[in-house]
Amino acid sequence: MDHILLECGAPGQDAIWHETELLWSRTGLEWPALNLGLILGCALVEIRDTNGKKHKGASRLFRILVSKAAFLIWKIRNERRIQNQDDPEKHAFEQEIVGRWRAQIEKRLRIDAQMTNRRKFKSRALPWNTMKETWDKILLCQGTRGTPERWWAGPEFLVSIWPPRPRGRER
Repeated sequence: MDHILLECGAPGQDAIWHETELLWSRTGLEWPALNLGLILGCALVEIRDTNGKKHKGASRLFRILVSKAAFLIWKIRNERRIQNQDDPEKHAFEQEIVGRWRAQIEKRLRIDAQMTNRRKFKSRALPWNTMKETWDKILLCQGTRGTPERWWAGPEFLVSIWPPRPRGRER
């Protein structure tokens, strides 16, 4: 597992951890040195400031990012080794892997936004302040500086984690 998640030179693992670290850097907090124990125990991680105060949103974001990254690395490895019998011509390109990573994180953001619906989920709904603490620092809103108030509650949901791609051949 240590080799698969952290050391393997096959396409995917380095790109996913790099993207994860770049996304985490928007929080302004230090990215920890990864090891197998930290990845497997990511559900228990609590991020604290210099005074020892817990950062609930940052802790939750770290858990989401690390668990999603590890799972995607595992899926890509299984596709490469089992489904494609390690055929070098069928390896996924780094751009495809980064796209899959981004789509997975965007999907999780949208799920969290839907989970704040009190009418639908009643007492099990995700509190809006938890949603805001988790995602607010890393989002990029189109046409605005920072995130608008209650961005997750609107029908248009114009918030994204990554800037839009240029049109045409400049992609």
